[in-house]
Amino acid sequence: MCVWFIGNGVANLVAGLIAYGIGQISGSLAPWRYLFIILGAITVCWGVVLFFLLPDSPSKARFLNAEEKVVALHRTIENKTGIMDENTYKVQQSFEALKDPQAWLLALFMFSVNIANGGTTSFNSIIIHDFGFSPLNSLLLQMPNGLFQLGGLAFVSICSTYLGNTRLFCMALMILFGLIGMIMVLSLPSEQKFARLGGLWLSAMWAVDIPMALALIASNVGGFSKRATVNGMMFIGYCTGNIVGPQLFFASQAPRYPTGIKGLLSGFALGVFFLCLLWVYYRVENSRRDRKYGAANAISQDEELEEDLSNKTDREIPHFRYVR
Repeated sequence: MCVWFIGNGVANLVAGLIAYGIGQISGSLAPWRYLFIILGAITVCWGVVLFFLLPDSPSKARFLNAEEKVVALHRTIENKTGIMDENTYKVQQSFEALKDPQAWLLALFMFSVNIANGGTTSFNSIIIHDFGFSPLNSLLLQMPNGLFQLGGLAFVSICSTYLGNTRLFCMALMILFGLIGMIMVLSLPSEQKFARLGGLWLSAMWAVDIPMALALIASNVGGFSKRATVNGMMFIGYCTGNIVGPQLFFASQAPRYPTGIKGLLSGFALGVFFLCLLWVYYRVENSRRDRKYGAANAISQDEELEEDLSNKTDREIPHFRYVR
């Protein structure tokens, strides 16, 4: 997931240059309209390409040979996250998702932190402009956001790969960086515009939590239909947060936008709170399963296939333990 999200950091790096160049266009439309038309057209065209080339399961990957497909399927079996029900929608799994505390905690987490995403995405260049920079230079000064995100991605991917059960800790740490950055923007005097700008760059590191949250679903939610439902719940939280965020910025409060910045800080604080609740839930549930079924033991792939684990959810698999 982190490798996939590198594209977001790289996009932030180059988007400033692209926006700066498009801003030089003199035409019948406003520059921002050209930006949306050009980048939107590229996105739509690339989406069509992905529709035909991106597989929805290892068994349908055209770029894998038969042996590689078997290896990929076995990796999915080892993760106990489901491969056999990809073409069958199971209503009971969706109902289980709606009753699963982790699904709601992840959705609430995504809503909370994306209040910041909606606010900064809509007002980032305006905030930088109000620091005292020209409109076009404000576009260029958004580029370091990508560098901070790439640094955060490298940190969390290394920690979560080589240090067990550190995902939620890394996610909380990234949000704390966002909190510190936004506090700098809110509290530093207007004369210290470069320090406030640095705080805005630092706050961009929280975005690393988006692929981390998706990775949690991939690791901790079993059953294709249940996982699809949880992804949908989290995406609703994502969209709702992005709708709420911009509403907290009032033109009458320019250039410091205290209500908006405080709203972003509140979203970050709630995000850490929901991560703590999620950590407690995973810890308690793993301990309960250890007491009931004994410590989780590795079982053979043949045994898993015999039990038809690939069609079961995380709650239905005694050997399943949540990573945190």
